[in-house]
Amino acid sequence: MRADAHYVDQLTTSRRPADVARIDPGPSGPASRQESRRDQIDAAGEPRYRRSDRVLAQLSENIATIQSAAALVASESSPIARRISVDLIRAHAWRAGWLFRAHQLLDGLHRMQERPRPIGAILGQVRESLAPECRLTNSSLTVRCADWNAEVDVDEEMLVAGIAGGVLATLELAGPADGLDIEVAATLANGELRTVEVTQNNVRVSSTADVRSGDRTERPGNWTASLGATVAKSVAHLSGGEVVFLAGDKRGSTVRFSFR
Repeated sequence: MRADAHYVDQLTTSRRPADVARIDPGPSGPASRQESRRDQIDAAGEPRYRRSDRVLAQLSENIATIQSAAALVASESSPIARRISVDLIRAHAWRAGWLFRAHQLLDGLHRMQERPRPIGAILGQVRESLAPECRLTNSSLTVRCADWNAEVDVDEEMLVAGIAGGVLATLELAGPADGLDIEVAATLANGELRTVEVTQNNVRVSSTADVRSGDRTERPGNWTASLGATVAKSVAHLSGGEVVFLAGDKRGSTVRFSFR
């Protein structure tokens, strides 16, 4: 695989800093302080207020989908249709919760709480949380670790959000009619978490892709993928590590978290 750290950097960049209007220094006061807050740039390279607007818009879409799916559950007699509606409710409810946690992490509002947790429980939480999403996208998600019961000192909520961000970014590599076989694998050494890898071997990914392109063969993905990659980077950074993207020579890709 080819290491391409810039891929994740590009995926988390929605606008160049030069594209963002800057506010000239002026007299201090409530108005100027409010403008300064609106002008702050987040890890994705866009004003924070713009991400907030996007998060609220996406939450509104999630709620609308949940309401529509709930109405179908109540009226639909087909067992298959009911199961799909229930998966829609679960998937969008989980996405809404993840969006809220992502917004808190990126705004520096998350209070880190490290404690010993079995790595298997963390990976299992990622798998179960994303199970409805995977069924709806015709994808599969497996988790792997040599010692399922090994305990690691981590902020569980933050780590789950980061790994899930890597999975969401990876899911967006597939087209609407395709599914991916995704594996999340963790490695430990001396009782500490060393790496987490989110891997797919279905789709070819160009390491030179323009991540803002709408062409799936060049830059698959959308804003959810960008946000997922941004959260993954932030979680790795807060944990004293980093995230890189590895593109397969023929097909496949890996989002690798490395912890020091």
